[in-house]
Amino acid sequence: MHGFGSSNSDKALKVSVDDVNNGEYALKVTTVKANNTTAEQAHTAAVLLSQPEAAVLRELGEKLLSHIRSRI
Repeated sequence: MHGFGSSNSDKALKVSVDDVNNGEYALKVTTVKANNTTAEQAHTAAVLLSQPEAAVLRELGEKLLSHIRSRI
């Protein structure tokens, strides 16, 4: 989970895998209120991912965050 924008410091992005088809991931991205529980769940989910998947999701997250920041 990562907060974004100074006025949105209590918000975070939640990314979940919606579907996997032939190795392609369909992701669902939502904005949620940031708190310790969601951060802990995000950390747990990241630990459960294999290294290659984690690297791909991290890269995607960085691109999404950059795109969102450019629109704020």
